[in-house]
Amino acid sequence: MLLLTGSCRGIGKDIAEQLGEDDYAMVINDFHQEQVEKTAKELADKGYQVVAAAGDVSKKETHEMLIKTAVDNFGHLDTYINNAGIA
Repeated sequence: MLLLTGSCRGIGKDIAEQLGEDDYAMVINDFHQEQVEKTAKELADKGYQVVAAAGDVSKKETHEMLIKTAVDNFGHLDTYINNAGIA
C-alpha cells in the first residue's frame, strides 16, 4: 500500500497508472479536490484500488491526514512517494 503526492498529472499520474497496473493499492493526492477525485475515478474505473485525498503538502497537517487516510482505508502504509512539486 502506498501514498503518492502530486499524482494527477505528468510524472505523478504516470506513476499512479503503472503502480495500479502492478496491483498496488494507493492513496493519491493533489492540491485540487476536483482533480484528485477525477483522477481517482479514472484509476478506479480501470480496476485499481485507489482513494483520493486532496490537500496542500506544504503543510504538516496534510501529511498527517494523508497517512491517516492510508491507514484508515488499507490498514497500513508501506511506501510514501513525495512527487508533488512547484514549477
